[in-house]
Amino acid sequence: MSQGIRDRRRLLRYVSGMVALAALWSCDGQNAFSPGGIGTDGLAPDVEIQTPRQPAARPVGDSVLITARTWDDTGVDSVLLAGVSFRGDENLGTDTTVLRYLSKMVRFPGGVQDTTVSRHLVATPDTTRESSVLFAIAYDSNGNLSADTVSLTIGGPRVTFLTLEDNQQIQAGLSLNLQVEAADPEGILDLAITIEGVFDAEIEVPFGTPPLEVVVDTSVVIPPNITGEIQVTATARNGLAVSGQDGPVTLEIVDFEIGDETPPALSVATNSTPRLELDDPLSVVVTGSDNIQGSGIARVGYTVRAISPKRGVALVQTGEQSFNPARTGNVSVEFDFIPFNVDELSLPDTMTFEVTGWAVDADGNCAAAVEDGDPVSFPCVALSGGQIGADGRSGAPFDRVVVSGRTVELPTGGLIMDAAVDTLRRNLLLTNMGRNRVEVFRLDTETFGAAIGVGSEPWGLTMDRSGNQLLVANSGGTNVSIVDLEQERELEQQRFFAPDAIIYDLELKDGDSGIQFLLYPFPTPESPSFSDRPQYIAVDSFGNYVYSTRTTFVGDIGTARKAYFPEGADRSEVKLFVEHGQNELAEDFWAFAHVDSIGVGFEEVFPGVFYAGLTLFDHVPGFPDSTISATANITEVDPVENAWARLVGKGSDAYVDAGARWNIPSFGF
Repeated sequence: MSQGIRDRRRLLRYVSGMVALAALWSCDGQNAFSPGGIGTDGLAPDVEIQTPRQPAARPVGDSVLITARTWDDTGVDSVLLAGVSFRGDENLGTDTTVLRYLSKMVRFPGGVQDTTVSRHLVATPDTTRESSVLFAIAYDSNGNLSADTVSLTIGGPRVTFLTLEDNQQIQAGLSLNLQVEAADPEGILDLAITIEGVFDAEIEVPFGTPPLEVVVDTSVVIPPNITGEIQVTATARNGLAVSGQDGPVTLEIVDFEIGDETPPALSVATNSTPRLELDDPLSVVVTGSDNIQGSGIARVGYTVRAISPKRGVALVQTGEQSFNPARTGNVSVEFDFIPFNVDELSLPDTMTFEVTGWAVDADGNCAAAVEDGDPVSFPCVALSGGQIGADGRSGAPFDRVVVSGRTVELPTGGLIMDAAVDTLRRNLLLTNMGRNRVEVFRLDTETFGAAIGVGSEPWGLTMDRSGNQLLVANSGGTNVSIVDLEQERELEQQRFFAPDAIIYDLELKDGDSGIQFLLYPFPTPESPSFSDRPQYIAVDSFGNYVYSTRTTFVGDIGTARKAYFPEGADRSEVKLFVEHGQNELAEDFWAFAHVDSIGVGFEEVFPGVFYAGLTLFDHVPGFPDSTISATANITEVDPVENAWARLVGKGSDAYVDAGARWNIPSFGF
């Protein structure tokens, strides 16, 4: 019995368990079929995995994109996608089924008769290198089911054709464009492309230094006057000599003798960093194909118009690639151009670029495109300088800032928010919000060292006065990391936690219960409000931390705060800068800050006689256990001011603005 048959039998047992789970997913009130049962139509839906093609391979831990088409006369209800491995020997009773890719259920309320689904399946933490099976199970609305499978080697390179599609028609006598992408953490030793059928060919590409990821762009001339099928396969070996492949892809060679009057269809995409140095390239990718009966693409190019909004000057530049013989099938060409029309003596300079892609077939038919997306065939026009453009259309504009310096890519990506230079150790320190760490760039060697883990979503950073510690504002929480720059690690026991800052509006109001105090604390869940999450941070001449807070969905206003350390204190103290705000004048209101809490109620001043009263609670700055308080009631003259004065006399740093209420936006940023 072959291994493939054994795997299929073992898969059926595994699928039976998945079917029961799928039934639970599907019974949501819209339908209540029992997968595996026989429906009224008695015919199971059809399902076919289109990608990856068998046999496939993926590196350990790499996700896999699975695309499956399914169709049924009565309607497809759902599709289950997953990947498993089979271990042990079923004859010895030691066989087990192990989930290698997390399953996904795609449901279609009301059912569909014909559809194609694509989902990325995430790999499980298992690091075993072995053979596995990807499967797609389709259910119709009557409970019938069917499945399709593809074998996949876990631990081999990922190999993908970028320009070929199954059952594509290719014209004889032209050049077939072949682009293959291969990737593996162990590196790619070599890549081979084989063609078998009405003509045979083989292309081998060895790599002296195995790249982790590579795109091979080559072509092969199809002999003239032939018709029939060919099968194209790409195979790559990783550093462990494990192979992975894509294909075979079946193509049909046709031999048309009629003239070509149809232009190619294409799209154009651009890519670059938002900020560019003078020698940083911008990428333009033109992708397209000629019609099946066409003469093939002979030239592909781009035209870019660089506009300086500041100077009102525009210049045009173009580039192209020719193919002889003309290429049939899909063609994808990447161009790079350096920023031009830039005022190098006045950097930074903001530029607007308008890019048009174009393609010309061997019979001279020209088409242009101005954006990415579905292929189009806009008519071409000759610009004043002889360049090719799109008739009646400008390229899609995008802005870039050109600056002086040099760009270095992050080793593993992320989002840089702030930077500081450690002059003592010759390091550039960068907060990487996307990776929750500080990147360390060695200025002498221009290489990245080991990153330093910190808190959630680090944003701002600064050096302390000694130059030996780094303060990192963790905007995903309410704390600041302290990093030892000699050891290049966080001192977790010294992490500074920024307490919530609460301010209050206090109102004296005559209501149904008589004259009473009403309290309104801030921040509130509604706008305008503010958050306590630190954003940018600095150290003043006294060694105090001064930091801003970021805006959030609810806290839509940023604030500035100071963390200081009173002499002999048990802990640091945080104050919200509010004194610069323009509060709203309001009679019988008091705006309070820098107090722990305020208690309001009624105080019995004479037996059976109650008046509105309040108690202010706080602590001596730096000593949270030293609770202090002061009370007052409305029988006194200026009772609120009296309570505040008594509290300050006990050591509080409380702030009050009498006859006013808080205007939150006025002290925010």
